[in-house]
Amino acid sequence: MVIVGILGTLVCGLALAALVLSGFPSASEALGPPSSSLDDWDRTLLAGYLLANRSSLDGPAGDPSAVVDLEILEGETAASVAARLAQAGIVARPEL
Repeated sequence: MVIVGILGTLVCGLALAALVLSGFPSASEALGPPSSSLDDWDRTLLAGYLLANRSSLDGPAGDPSAVVDLEILEGETAASVAARLAQAGIVARPEL
């Protein structure tokens, strides 16, 4: 298990280095300032993930002319709203 963890960390590090070297904008330029509640490692991983999926985040979620009524209940989490949007076929990747 330790070897898998080390290999996973190495792969993530290499992927992030590739993103940086490939001309991706800095995370703070593209995404805004990071949360102060994240440590450096979490910030780096999250920035790499979001930059790698930037086209999915910046693009339209579906037909821009479609009208959808969605009631968000008080106290409902973002994850549950995203899951409902995915079930309705509005969002393809609710984890983003």
